[in-house]
Amino acid sequence: MKKLLAVLLAVSMVAMLAVGASAGIFEYDESDGDYWDLVLNVLDQESDEYILVTQDGTLAGAFGDPSGFDGSDYNQIEWMKPGWYECAWADTADSADVDLSNVKGMVAICLRGNITFDQKCLNVMEAGAIAAFICDNYNSATLSDPDTNELDGYDTVTMTQYNVQVPNAFLTPDIGTKLICETTGLTYAEVIPEMQKVGAGEVTFTGIPAKSTTYVFLGTFKDYQEIGEFSTDKLVDVNSPYKDGNGITGELPPPAEIEVDALEIPADAAKIANDGNSYDDVTAAAKAIGSKPIKSYTFMDGSAGNGGEGPENLWDDDTTTKFCTSSFPTISTAKTDEAYSINGIIMATANDNSSYNGRSPNEWAIFGSKDGENWDVIAVGDDTFFEETDYTYYAAKIDPTEAYNFFQFQGTGAASGTFQVSELVLCSADAPSYPASGQDGNIMIGTVIGNETGWDGTTGSGAASAFDGKANTFFDPLGQGDGYCGMQMSEPYILEKVAILSRHVDTDYNSRFKGAQIQGSNDGENWTSLWQSDTTGTAPEYYIVTEFENNTGYTMFRYFNDADHGDVAEVEFYGKAGQVEAPAAEEPKAEEPTTTVEEAVEEVAQNVEEAVGDAAEAVGDAVSEAANDVQNAANEVISNAKSGCGSMIGGGFIVLVTVLGSAWIAKRK
Repeated sequence: MKKLLAVLLAVSMVAMLAVGASAGIFEYDESDGDYWDLVLNVLDQESDEYILVTQDGTLAGAFGDPSGFDGSDYNQIEWMKPGWYECAWADTADSADVDLSNVKGMVAICLRGNITFDQKCLNVMEAGAIAAFICDNYNSATLSDPDTNELDGYDTVTMTQYNVQVPNAFLTPDIGTKLICETTGLTYAEVIPEMQKVGAGEVTFTGIPAKSTTYVFLGTFKDYQEIGEFSTDKLVDVNSPYKDGNGITGELPPPAEIEVDALEIPADAAKIANDGNSYDDVTAAAKAIGSKPIKSYTFMDGSAGNGGEGPENLWDDDTTTKFCTSSFPTISTAKTDEAYSINGIIMATANDNSSYNGRSPNEWAIFGSKDGENWDVIAVGDDTFFEETDYTYYAAKIDPTEAYNFFQFQGTGAASGTFQVSELVLCSADAPSYPASGQDGNIMIGTVIGNETGWDGTTGSGAASAFDGKANTFFDPLGQGDGYCGMQMSEPYILEKVAILSRHVDTDYNSRFKGAQIQGSNDGENWTSLWQSDTTGTAPEYYIVTEFENNTGYTMFRYFNDADHGDVAEVEFYGKAGQVEAPAAEEPKAEEPTTTVEEAVEEVAQNVEEAVGDAAEAVGDAVSEAANDVQNAANEVISNAKSGCGSMIGGGFIVLVTVLGSAWIAKRK
C-alpha cells in the first residue's frame, strides 16, 4: 500500500511540474515588503512556444501568438536570436522629457502613458534600443486577485505593435513591475501604488532615473533547454541581435504625425449633456431622442492611434473596436454619401472604461462641413457626457443643423492621459430608416451575418447593405451560390413575412431574383430551405413572402441564391420569437377495399365449396387405388398357400390382411 501511495504521489508531482512549466505565479503576501513571493518554474518542456525568462530563472510568460491591437498573426520576438539580453529603464520613452541614451544596445523597459505605444517604440529605436517592452499599469483590481496577477503565458506578453520595425511586446503589470524594480532599484511597495495611480488616470510615475540593468532570456522552451541559465557569456551580440531578414533595416521610419489640422473650439460654446439615460444599442438610443441614426460613413483621415486602435474605428458601427490614443488632440474625419441635417449625437464607451477610468475626452467637439474645408461647430461637450461603463451608448438631442456631408470629431485631452471612445453616431430626421418597405409586423432586428465584403471587395457591397434601408445600395455576392446576407437573432424565431427588394437602381437585376431562397439555421452550417422564388423580382416594389415550409423556428435566417448571382437591395425579416416541433411523418394509409363484405363472403364460400369437391375426388381416387392394392396382395398370398408353403400361416395372414384392409377403407370413407 505504501509503495502504491508513493507512486501516485510521484505521478502527481510530475503532473504539477508539467503545468508549472507553462505558468508562473506571483503569490501575494501583504506582510512581505516585496509584496510577492516568487514561485519559480521548472522548465522541462520541449516546446516551440516563445517565452521570457528573468535573470533569477522565473518564467515570466509565454509569447504564444500575440494578436496585437491590429489582429496581426505574427510574433516580432521571433525576429530576435534566442539568448540572453540586457534590459534598461526607459521611463515613458517620451524623448521630449526623458534621456534615452542609456537604452542603446538594450531592451528598453517602458512605462505606458503620455504618448502612443508606436511612438514609444520609435523613440527607443531611434535611441539605439534593439527591442522595446511596454509595461501596463494597474487598475483598481485587488492585488491578490489571481486573475490580475497570475502569469499565464498568453496573457502576460501580448499585443505586438506592427507599425514599427523594432521587436516589441506589451507586458502585463506583474512581470512589468518586476522588471521596473530591477532597473530602477525601487521596491514593489514603492512601484505598485504609483502604477495604480497611472491606471486611475494620474500619470505621476515618471522622471525615475535608471539605477541598474537586468537580463531576460528570449526564445522558445527548446532554446532555453539548450542555452540554459543566465551567464554573461550567453549574451547575444547586440551588433547583430536579429535573425537574417528581420529587425531594423534601412532608414528609420519617421515618428507618427497628426495628418489633419486641429480646429478651434469656441471658448463660449455651450456644452451639451446626455439625456440622462444609457443604452445597449444605437437604435434604442436614437429612438429615445426622437431621431434616426446615420450608420454609413467613409473614413477620411485622423490622428495617430495605439496600434490598430486608430481613428477609423470611431465610425465603424462596432463597439468592440475603439479609437484609443495618448496623442492629443485626437482627430477623426469621415464623410457620408449625402448631406444630412444633424439633430442628435450618440457616442459609446469602449471595452474597459470601467476598469481604466478617466479615458473619456474631457473636452470634445464635432464639426460639420459642406466641402471638407470650411467647418462649423455642431456640438461641444466634456467627459460628463459619459459614465465609466463598458460598451454603453449615450445620446443627446440638438437643434437641427444645416445639411453637411463632412464631419470631424476632435478631443483635446483626457484625465488619465489616454483617450478612448468606441463609436460616434450622428442622427438625422432624414437618415435612411430600416425597415423601409412600410410593411406591418414585428421586424426582426439582430446581428447581420454573411459576407462582410462583396463582389468588388468593399463593405459597400457586403451583407450589411441589404439591411440599411437604402434602395440604391445592395448586397452583391462573390458569385452564384458564393455568399449570402442574413440576420442572426438571440433566440429562435418563426417567420411570418419576408419583404425583398431586388437590385434595380442603375441596373435592373430583377432577373437575379429567380431561384432565390430564404433559409433557416440554428448552427450556421446546416441550412433548411423555407421558401424559394420561381419568378423574377418586382423592384422597385417589394416582393412579399408570407407562406413558408419547415418554419419550425431558427436563430439565423438568410437570403441565398445558388441558381443565379443573387444580388439584392433590401431584405426584411418579420416574425415572432418561438419554436414548434416539426410535424411527425404520416403513417402509410391502408388500401381501400375494392369489394363489399357480402361479395367477399360469397367468394370465400365458393372457393371453399370448390376446394371440398376437389378434396373428395382426390380421396375417392386414393381409396379405390388402395383397395386394388389389397386385393392384389390377397390373390398373391392365396396362390402361395396353394403351393403348400404353410397353408395354415398363409390363411391366417390372408384373414388378417383382409380384415385390416376393410377396416382402413371403412374408416377413410
